[in-house]
Amino acid sequence: MTRINNAIEKIIQHPKVYAFSSLLMRLMISVIFILSGLGKIFQYSSNAGYMESMGVSSALLPLAILVEFGGGFLVLIGLQTRLAAFLLFGFSLVAAVLFHSGSDMNVSIRLTQPYQAVL
Repeated sequence: MTRINNAIEKIIQHPKVYAFSSLLMRLMISVIFILSGLGKIFQYSSNAGYMESMGVSSALLPLAILVEFGGGFLVLIGLQTRLAAFLLFGFSLVAAVLFHSGSDMNVSIRLTQPYQAVL
């Protein structure tokens, strides 16, 4: 078993494998946020209504779109990646607390399972 672990570790630490896997992970993560931002753009009124029904001002929807789409795009192209990832992390925490807790938690868990499979 140790030989297998050593072989796998050697492959993973290869610079080209590391670079490719980093690019692949950035691509997968960014696509999740970009598609979510686009969904908010194309279904603006229903998202605004949902925000209002949860007690959050729909005036914040453009900010949510900017963070999701813009942050996802920045991560995708590798520009200000750490800052964008930090903003997306904070956004995700706030969204989880405001919109994905309480009575709709089971629905939220079912909807996020595809994302968890990617991660």
